[in-house]
Amino acid sequence: QVERVMEKLPILPFPCTVCHNLLFRPNDTKPQTSLNRKDRLTNMREAFSINQKQLEKIKNCPRVIICDDVLTTGATLKAAKATLLPHLSPESELLCVAFAH
Repeated sequence: QVERVMEKLPILPFPCTVCHNLLFRPNDTKPQTSLNRKDRLTNMREAFSINQKQLEKIKNCPRVIICDDVLTTGATLKAAKATLLPHLSPESELLCVAFAH
């Protein structure tokens, strides 16, 4: 879903590389829609791993944007940030964006 939204965005005013599947879930997690806030945060704890091949594409990028299709509690974006941040340089800016549809 996010990939379809990203394709429709206007050209950004800075260089941009889109990395598909940079993060992946090594284990299935419960659907977030059926959980309360506390359970969503627990459900997403260590839910993601890094795709090392995709990580090479953004290793030296000054700005990384994580996109999700929906933002409710922020649990998914928080988990994505926790997984990705240790792999970025200290100078990198990490932004999290969610789209509602």
